[in-house]
Amino acid sequence: MKRWSLFSEVFLEFEQMKGLECRYRFADHGREWLPDLGLGVWPDREPPGLFTREEFENWIPGTKMREILCEVFRISASSEQRSKARDTMLRFGSVVEILTPNTTAEFLGKTKPVYLGFIESRAHRCFPYYIPLLEGKTLENMTADQLSHWCPGVSVYVRESVQDQGVLIASTMPLSEILEEVGGEVPKGSEGTTWRVPL
Repeated sequence: MKRWSLFSEVFLEFEQMKGLECRYRFADHGREWLPDLGLGVWPDREPPGLFTREEFENWIPGTKMREILCEVFRISASSEQRSKARDTMLRFGSVVEILTPNTTAEFLGKTKPVYLGFIESRAHRCFPYYIPLLEGKTLENMTADQLSHWCPGVSVYVRESVQDQGVLIASTMPLSEILEEVGGEVPKGSEGTTWRVPL
């Protein structure tokens, strides 16, 4: 952040806030963090929408239905409180941090029209803001132009990814020096585009 004069936006995925310890921590700090509800969207999946009649009729009891809503809470308090929220909630699987050169209003103003152009369901078009939800396969399957479209204003993207069983970091900025400092290595055959950092 300091090196490139970026702003930090911290979000918590509601669906991943599981377990009493996680929920108590969130509840204990609500007044300090001032969480603001929005919607996370997977750009490489079907747009969010309500269940169809056909889905209900074909649903097999005991199986999981598709996720129709990926609510996220933006920590709307000061930058110090955002950092505190990230550090407090990290390890429970819900943290998303986006570093951007834009102010909050500018950044959210860029992402909202992108996702409203993707979402048709009226029930999902009424959120005050939208952010991308990314996993490893998203980065593998999308071109740089596609990622730029879905992630406007994003310089560095960090997400506790349950899907990848780790922390996903994607960046348009060179992070090799930082990753080396924390013991990161480039796996053979990845040509320097993928790093693995031991816990």
